[in-house]
Amino acid sequence: MAASFSYDSLNQLIKHHPNEAYLYYHRAKILSDQKRIEDAMYDIDRAIMLDSVKAAFYLLKADLYYIQQKTRLAKESLEKCLSVDKNNIDAYLKL
Repeated sequence: MAASFSYDSLNQLIKHHPNEAYLYYHRAKILSDQKRIEDAMYDIDRAIMLDSVKAAFYLLKADLYYIQQKTRLAKESLEKCLSVDKNNIDAYLKL
């Protein structure tokens, strides 16, 4: 769905749907690709605040922590991911 949108399109969608967690998640992925890690972290935190039961959100947060070399926090995010989805193979592989 929103994964195919550009950064600008996501900004517009977020203005009209500020409580849609997946929009923040997809924008965080774009920001991460652009090496805008602090902005990406803000968006993923917002996504988690809006919907705290999506394993993918915690996986992205762990990746952002790894980029910042915050391995302890990355591990905590992966563990949170597994508490939401105990069968998440990606989280197990990253631990």
